[in-house]
Amino acid sequence: MKKRFYVYMIYVIVMFLVSCLFTGEIKAQSQEMLEKQLQTAKEKYDFTNWEAETGMVIPGLNISQAILPQLEGMSKTWQKDNISIETIQGTTYSKYRQWWTADDRQLQVTMVVCPTFTAAKEYLISYYANTQMAPLVPKPTGSESGLNIGNVCYAAPVEQSGGFSNIDFIRHNVIIMMRAEGNARKELAAAAGTLDGLLLNKEAKGDYSGLREIPTVTRFSCKKAAIKQGETVLLELEVNNPTQGELRYFWNMSGGGVKKNLKGNFVYYGGEPGTHTITVTVVNDLGLHHSRSLEIEVVK
Repeated sequence: MKKRFYVYMIYVIVMFLVSCLFTGEIKAQSQEMLEKQLQTAKEKYDFTNWEAETGMVIPGLNISQAILPQLEGMSKTWQKDNISIETIQGTTYSKYRQWWTADDRQLQVTMVVCPTFTAAKEYLISYYANTQMAPLVPKPTGSESGLNIGNVCYAAPVEQSGGFSNIDFIRHNVIIMMRAEGNARKELAAAAGTLDGLLLNKEAKGDYSGLREIPTVTRFSCKKAAIKQGETVLLELEVNNPTQGELRYFWNMSGGGVKKNLKGNFVYYGGEPGTHTITVTVVNDLGLHHSRSLEIEVVK
């Protein structure tokens, strides 16, 4: 019996090692493929000749019917906007995705607020590398399509019916990606021009931290530095919200979780024993965000 057990254990260990090697090889191949796609996209889109750093950053837009006349008569497909925080190679972006529909048209707008113009360019070219099918066929530039929009602009004209199926542009550090269906295609260029004009009128700063509209986490703490596994503790959170607009909260932690109690306050519940880092990121309706972290010790 012991001999069979040892043979079985050796088999399990060998299979585990083979699995690790195989998984590592797949990850390496996947990373190599992504790097090739990115390089191809940079060559096809002439990335090295995209405009140099503008040296200015601006807030994003609270996109609604109030600022975009083309949305009149359309309703939101989602009750709430699809908002996410993305961290790519150490750079943090806030991404707003909105979708409006009517019987004869659809319009989707994605806004990505980046810390710099350079970061915005890297994000857009990575998006093209990861979403377009091979062989990659780049969209015409805005100037080739008769558009004078953004610092960088690419568009997809619809030759049969006129208009555009999509327009992507960068103004300073803000990316706007627009998609249209039906009659909205004929209105897309005007809508993109409206949004770019509003971005141009924003007060620009030399760096992201200088934007006065940024919501700031002024206090993030808890009353206990150590809690038991499964115990909850109140998180003390205060935010300065200059625009008085809606705020969204995103949580990231190495263990445990965060939820709201009956009073509507955030509480942390301990997971596995150890020292856990909790990070809160608060985002406003202009796509501006701020983060703060704390550590909590969880014991048995």
